[in-house]
Amino acid sequence: MTLRSAVISAFALFLTVVGGVGSVAAQDEPRVTSREAIALPQPQDRRIKLARRLIRAKQYDNASNMLETLYEENPADEAVQNLLRSCYDILGQYAKAELLVRKFIEREPGNPGHYTYLAELLAKMGQNEESAQAYGKAIDLMPLDDLAVQASLIRSMMSCGQNDLALERIGLVRQDSSRSAAFALERGIMLEGNRDYRTATEEYLSIIDADTTRQAGQAERRLMALLEFAGSSEEVEKVLMNLADTTAGERTLNLLADFYIKSNRFENAFDYALMQDSLAGFDGQPLLNFLRQCRDRKSWAQVARMADYYLEKNPGSPYATEVSGQQADALARLGRPHEAVVAYERVFAGAAQPRTKGDALFGIGQVYFEYLRDFAKARLYFDSVVSHYPRGFSFLNARKNIPHCYLREGDLTMARREFAVLEGKRQLDNIQEEIAYYLALTAFFEKKYDSAEVGFRKLMVDYPRGYYVNDALALVLLIDEAQEDKGLLYDFSNALYFQEQGRPDSTRAKLTAIAEATNPALADVALFRLAQLDLEAKDSTAALSTIDRLLADFPESYYLPYGMKIKADMIFDGDPAAEEARLLYRRLLESFPDYPFASEVREKLRRLEKENSVG
Repeated sequence: MTLRSAVISAFALFLTVVGGVGSVAAQDEPRVTSREAIALPQPQDRRIKLARRLIRAKQYDNASNMLETLYEENPADEAVQNLLRSCYDILGQYAKAELLVRKFIEREPGNPGHYTYLAELLAKMGQNEESAQAYGKAIDLMPLDDLAVQASLIRSMMSCGQNDLALERIGLVRQDSSRSAAFALERGIMLEGNRDYRTATEEYLSIIDADTTRQAGQAERRLMALLEFAGSSEEVEKVLMNLADTTAGERTLNLLADFYIKSNRFENAFDYALMQDSLAGFDGQPLLNFLRQCRDRKSWAQVARMADYYLEKNPGSPYATEVSGQQADALARLGRPHEAVVAYERVFAGAAQPRTKGDALFGIGQVYFEYLRDFAKARLYFDSVVSHYPRGFSFLNARKNIPHCYLREGDLTMARREFAVLEGKRQLDNIQEEIAYYLALTAFFEKKYDSAEVGFRKLMVDYPRGYYVNDALALVLLIDEAQEDKGLLYDFSNALYFQEQGRPDSTRAKLTAIAEATNPALADVALFRLAQLDLEAKDSTAALSTIDRLLADFPESYYLPYGMKIKADMIFDGDPAAEEARLLYRRLLESFPDYPFASEVREKLRRLEKENSVG
């Protein structure tokens, strides 16, 4: 059977058996209502359409067989040529594609695109010398002054690994056009591959300050990657620093500042931000960029430092209020709450928008609540936000924080009343869940254990994937375990209440008494919480000792896997390659695959096993 007859048979069988494609192909034929009004498509056109449908259906073999027949019938049909070429490329039939393109060349010997495609095919088949020769013929047919054509040729060479040819071509184009930075991005990429990082950096810099197009952004990203790569960082940094001391533009200085921030070299970053601001005419934008990046990295000392500088240099800036707010937040996190309050007061005084004033008052309330632990004063500020600035997230958070103030003040009656008021209002789901949890927890603090258990169980039903569901489950289990010993429940309720109020010594005393009580019903949870207190106090020795006691004395405890994870994490943090940590993580995954920390454990175990295999 000849190839032609085989194709025709396959085509006929395909139309009759493959209903989907056949029916679609049939739909391409127009319904004839008037022979005079409608011209029927030629058979060649119908077969081209069917070939396209086969390609879309990823039936490339069938499509190429059909297209080969069509090509034999009409070699000059460009649609058939392009479709057939695509099929050969997708199927990896480079030898067939080579024969095809050589026929193109015979018919159009002056078309440089045919030689470029031939060069790419030869490179894919490993015939690099022949590929270079084909590129040479393409070069002979291309005018040097047509930069778009030259760009296509150079990128083709790069894709085929013909970097020497591409570099030579770039040199000729630059010489002919007197454009010393022509194809700087492409040349820089190839020089990177040759590990000539200094010259690559110079190429990128030649467009980074002079070009505002997409290429400049690509050059910046590649320079940042070179700065972050250990093999090139030092050499590239020297080039940039030498330039920064002489003729660097804003974008180069910004690049250095960003790199130093990422490297936690804040002194250098600060200096380059100031230099960049000077070049920008002291508009303050580079300083704001520094401040925002440091805030995102939680480098609070740098946020406070830059805010001080910015406010001193730009007191009348439209961004002064924003900067003061970031300064206040940073000062609070740095343990300087009184200075934070002053900064928030400056925000309040300078704010034009009511919402910003509300944010400032809420910030002051948070400082008194979280850092100064003056809950009565915090409540006054939250009340002011609710009363005078009823818009935005500060209003919602202030309203939510008021019952927490009563809770920490020790007024359980008012706390429950305020939580109940919030429960009756429309809230976001996460806030509604928090209110439900604290209503049940307040009942537990009031020693109303049955009401508390009902509240916790309802929360687990209403919010099965919620943030507080694990805490609610733990307290339900705890109430069930100690239901016969009200004294234990009483002590544990007090321990939790002291912890909520921020009284660690009282909390520890109650938990220790529970752990050493004659009735061991709650000893495991007491030990687990004691270990957490030790970790908060950064006493790793005491924490490990407490966890070991939990693991040894309560092998069936609900808190056993949590204790194992704490121990594994402590070992891992001290020695990321420790075998004991690996064994603990492995046991956790095998024995407790459904616990909420499973994905984190899996990731750490993967890192450990990878490091061990490398070692």
